[in-house]
Amino acid sequence: MGPSSFEISNKKINYVKEFIYWIALHGSIICKHNEINYLYIEFMKKIIVLFIIAVFTLQSCATLFAPKKSTLTVTSDPKGADVIVNGYKMGETPVELYLDNNKDYSIEYRKEGYEKVVKFVGTKTGAGWVILDILAGLIPVIIDAATGDWKQLDTNQVNVMLEKE
Repeated sequence: MGPSSFEISNKKINYVKEFIYWIALHGSIICKHNEINYLYIEFMKKIIVLFIIAVFTLQSCATLFAPKKSTLTVTSDPKGADVIVNGYKMGETPVELYLDNNKDYSIEYRKEGYEKVVKFVGTKTGAGWVILDILAGLIPVIIDAATGDWKQLDTNQVNVMLEKE
């Protein structure tokens, strides 16, 4: 069995402590006056701690790198059917739609002389983003789950064959 996340966290903390000590040591070489040296070391410690906190708490893979919208190609046979997405007309087939990744959509096809067809496009969670977030720690998982940024549309193309009335 591998090391626990607690052991990994302790290793990270030790590396940070060593880094802060190194900065403090080199800061004492640069500053010759003791009072200035002390203030410099304390300032550097605060800056480094703030930087580390920001890095570990604000990181989440999907929030930083995943696209917020996806392209959905909508086609029909015959062409020229009205495409209505969640109640709003978005064009006629064939059409490319740019849709938010974290929403479900109802796509309705309407064409004079043909039966109306409704298709549903849902979302799925990208497993790759989840794995990367778990490897990065608990905070990225919480951020991406809360924002829904690790979701993506479950398909990138919707085709229908319209039937005559």
